[in-house]
Amino acid sequence: MEGIAGRKIGIKTIGQKIIDLEEQKSQIEQEIMDNEATLAEAKEKVVNVANFRQSLTTFEGLFKAGTPEEQRDLLQMHISQLIYTPDEIQLALFAAGSKADKASNPLNGNFGSGGGI
Repeated sequence: MEGIAGRKIGIKTIGQKIIDLEEQKSQIEQEIMDNEATLAEAKEKVVNVANFRQSLTTFEGLFKAGTPEEQRDLLQMHISQLIYTPDEIQLALFAAGSKADKASNPLNGNFGSGGGI
């Protein structure tokens, strides 16, 4: 009798371990999906340095040549969001493309304090 009872307990224990492992598997799969989504978001925000540098070079010339109204419009077309704190300035730029694309796909850049824009 003890052998049969021991096997039943062993089967229940194995069954519970399988359930626990399936739950862990589900949690790990969810974490993988979350990490993949985070990675995809980060890849969308990567800025091509050469294009960014060229854009800033062109921007300065256009900005200096513009009227105050044109300067304001130029800034609004390129800057999505600006957050200033004593420690840093956070600047979110629109991606290159149409105005609709710009509204839905900002590229973010952080600049340390002391620099200004």
